[in-house]
Amino acid sequence: MRFGLLILAVVSMAGCATGQVPQTASEFREAFQTQRTGMFAKITRIEVYETSRSFADVYRTLADRAPACLDTTVTESRILGGQMHASRTTFVPKLNQTGRTNAELTIQVPGRVKNPSDGMYIMLVDVVGAAGGGTALTVYGRKAEGYIFDALDRWAAGNDLSCPTMKASA
Repeated sequence: MRFGLLILAVVSMAGCATGQVPQTASEFREAFQTQRTGMFAKITRIEVYETSRSFADVYRTLADRAPACLDTTVTESRILGGQMHASRTTFVPKLNQTGRTNAELTIQVPGRVKNPSDGMYIMLVDVVGAAGGGTALTVYGRKAEGYIFDALDRWAAGNDLSCPTMKASA
């Protein structure tokens, strides 16, 4: 339950930039870029991962690993205060190429809020090819999803393509 309150706090704080829950990846990004203080900063994270791999190689890896690893539903049960609590989280990743050497990967969780229709944004990854041939990933998300941050870093580098152990966001 406590973690569920953190989700609502992130949504509420992310909405401060627009006065509502972010409806687009752009609004989600803007909330992270402008709301970097107080409680929001304590529970969120922005990381930049750079690799010498080409944009095309990184994009192919993300196109393979995101649906294979992140498009899933996780159910967890735990005892809190002597009572059994269950949580179920469905993760919906979407990878979109937004330019010749630009893409964004979003992860949404349906059912947390009514809008946007595909669910609340919990993570956004900007993928940008560099002029020198490398690629940078800028990842915006909650600290609670550190295991996804770690997987994205490994996938970008091409070193370890294993799936993270997904956790319910209760």
